Amino acid sequence: MNPIIKGLLLAVIISLSNDFILESMYSFFANHHSYLAMTHNQSHYFKYCFIVIIFAFVFLRYGSIEGIGKFVLWLAILAGIGGALASICWYDAASQKGIIQQRLWGKTEYTWDQLKQVTTKGEIEYIDEKKKRAKFEYMLYFTDNVSINMWTENTLQLSELDKFLNAKQIMITHQYVNHIIQEKLKDYIDGDVDSAKQVLGIYEF
Repeated sequence: MNPIIKGLLLAVIISLSNDFILESMYSFFANHHSYLAMTHNQSHYFKYCFIVIIFAFVFLRYGSIEGIGKFVLWLAILAGIGGALASICWYDAASQKGIIQQRLWGKTEYTWDQLKQVTTKGEIEYIDEKKKRAKFEYMLYFTDNVSINMWTENTLQLSELDKFLNAKQIMITHQYVNHIIQEKLKDYIDGDVDSAKQVLGIYEF
């Protein structure tokens, strides 16, 4: 098989398994550090950066690229590596001590004493006339006016954070959840439905 085709197939296979690999890595990391909850909303960019790296490397190694083309491919590889590192190092984590906001260039830490309040929300966003998606928030507001959305599809993990904050008597305000989401919650989340209801303040009577 042509080396270029083999390289491209490898990029496709690994990118398809990207979510499983990253979720396993973050799960191990969270367990190792005893985090109550962890969110990594930028990690999905990793697979795009990885594809760029593989494509550029394959064409650099096996293609007949010279001059400015070669320079552009090296730039693409360096940009892909930088983007991949930035995406996997971009996360927020909650522990019993407080919140860690990690970025490639450093991290910011907050204690629970700096937390003012928590709000939850579930609303519908319309992408176009036919497509819509749910947007959830579990927003933490700190004394320096920074806000961090700790919503994660791992709602079991998020419910542990919710119980922890309730035990610390931190005010949690359930703002609203769109009636479409309330009626068909299981269609809009991948996590545990009962935990999601608890976190969002959806009560059935």
